[in-house]
Amino acid sequence: MRFTFLAVTLLAMVGLGVTSCNPVSTEPPAAATAQQVSTSVVPNSPASAVATTNEVQPEASNEQGQTTATSDTEAGATGELPPEVVTALDEFLVRVVDVGAEGTTTDETCPGIVLLMDTPEGRYLKSSGVADMESLRPMETGDRLEIGSNTKSFTIVLLLQLQEEGALDLDDPLSKWLPDWAEKIPYGDEITLRQLAQHTSGVRDYGDPIIAAGVEDPELLVRAFTPDELLQYALELGEPSFRPGEEGKWEYSNTGYVLLGMVIEKAAGAPLGDLYQQRIFDPLDLNSAVFIEDVPTEEQVTTKGYWFEDDGSVIDTTRWNASQGWAAGAMAMTAEDLLTYAKALGAGELFESPESLQQMLTFDPNGLDGMLPYGLGLIDFGRAGLPGYWGHEGQTPGFQSLWYTNPHSGVTVIGLTNSGVYSAFGLLDLMAQPSQDEKRSRRDDTRTSPN
Repeated sequence: MRFTFLAVTLLAMVGLGVTSCNPVSTEPPAAATAQQVSTSVVPNSPASAVATTNEVQPEASNEQGQTTATSDTEAGATGELPPEVVTALDEFLVRVVDVGAEGTTTDETCPGIVLLMDTPEGRYLKSSGVADMESLRPMETGDRLEIGSNTKSFTIVLLLQLQEEGALDLDDPLSKWLPDWAEKIPYGDEITLRQLAQHTSGVRDYGDPIIAAGVEDPELLVRAFTPDELLQYALELGEPSFRPGEEGKWEYSNTGYVLLGMVIEKAAGAPLGDLYQQRIFDPLDLNSAVFIEDVPTEEQVTTKGYWFEDDGSVIDTTRWNASQGWAAGAMAMTAEDLLTYAKALGAGELFESPESLQQMLTFDPNGLDGMLPYGLGLIDFGRAGLPGYWGHEGQTPGFQSLWYTNPHSGVTVIGLTNSGVYSAFGLLDLMAQPSQDEKRSRRDDTRTSPN
């Protein structure tokens, strides 16, 4: 079990090749055609579904108390997706919450899920399953769930905004901002902010020893850590995996994002949580978005979160202390607010210059062990059968999530679940059609790393 805040063990997937540090185009998007949307989404689907339109359906429960696919369109769906697409998505929602079903594994199902697909034709927003396995309270589309490492792109947005304002530069050495830590970290005088952002610094990741251990240690699960304590823990793990910027080297590191969070606070002269709120949440009206710096309250995270062991036991991990994630993975929000953010980011609304988004979309082909290229807080999903789509995955001990968008086609997909074991990368299959071997490879070892 590994907690690197990213389920990185995706075995090699056949897909489009990516040239070293090849940026994705940020030209103005073009609308997708009806044929593009209707034929690319789950073309091979079962024969029946609970709900068949985007109209609000009455909530129905199965014998386990789990809610069948229900929808909420008050947020402004502009039309209906093709019936075959709606049917396939409805069936997916019913199937994915069938926890313990014969022939399924814990990474294929989850107690509850919120699924949102936004297209030029219309919007699909539905929830399925339960938010609480004890009370059997149904999952709702307006529930606020942890998004784990999806926090990382928000951190990069702050960093690039400060660069636009002249407060810092991504090619600044770490020593300029955190000289004491740069002196302690091996090769610290060679590390740049950009390398931290793109996971090419070689800095060891603290995620496994702290977060993974907390799944089975109730005291550690709820223990608060300061950023300095997280860094000290990482320092004690030993020598870095490689020298900063070493050619062909890449390793996911939450530690790097903790360092970036500290740099941002120093450059902006304000607490990180205030900066997220003032620079991203408020301008985009992300009213549900929260940056959690302790054990979450019931208002901050509105569902329970769970970890499923191989022996069938279930651990309630709702009280995981998000200070352990901080700038690397401590946010929670609704699916609709994550959609708003994803579309605004793709449209360049968070920056003054298009160059800032272009920097986020300059991907290192060595990312995720050479399987999925990694930019600055973003993943290129082209090799997963989704050319032009980018986004990120997120995992904490009780939650997994995934979002991906294609600004040119106008399609965005958001999935939030309350299982720390469910493979959120499986949500890529809603738009791509990989082989069965590729689907299995994405699930292998997903139990690694709350994102």
